[in-house]
Amino acid sequence: MRWTASHQDGWTLFLDDPEQTFRARTLFDALALYRQIIEPEGRRLLHAAARADCWADPSTDGRRVERLTLGLEKTEPIDCFAPAEWEAVTDLATQRRNFDAWMASLSPVPVGRVRPRAGHEHEPAGVEFSGLARMAGEYLVDGRPNLDRLLGRRR
Repeated sequence: MRWTASHQDGWTLFLDDPEQTFRARTLFDALALYRQIIEPEGRRLLHAAARADCWADPSTDGRRVERLTLGLEKTEPIDCFAPAEWEAVTDLATQRRNFDAWMASLSPVPVGRVRPRAGHEHEPAGVEFSGLARMAGEYLVDGRPNLDRLLGRRR
């Protein structure tokens, strides 16, 4: 197997016997096309790209896969072509089901939650709303803004 990568064409895998070509945006996707040919015959790709506990990060070129642990968001990057034992690999459909199970095992992230930047975890969460935002909030709650309060005037 040979391969090339190009920012215009993505990844292309070349096989010599029989002569076949597989082209996709990421290496993981190109390997998945190849796997669709060999897996129905009972063969497996003996690389990390086919491990039951791995899946590609969609934000990358697919050269690395991420090792997944149920319930943990943190993953471990592994080269797609790192060797894998027969017992560790599976077919693409089972690998996708394992990825879906990993996703389902993670804690939900509330909409709008912003994770603290590295090194800022100890800082209290807080947001300072502008006057316009406060006025909009009052309008939504009371049906009209309290302009006197917003402008600092006492009634």
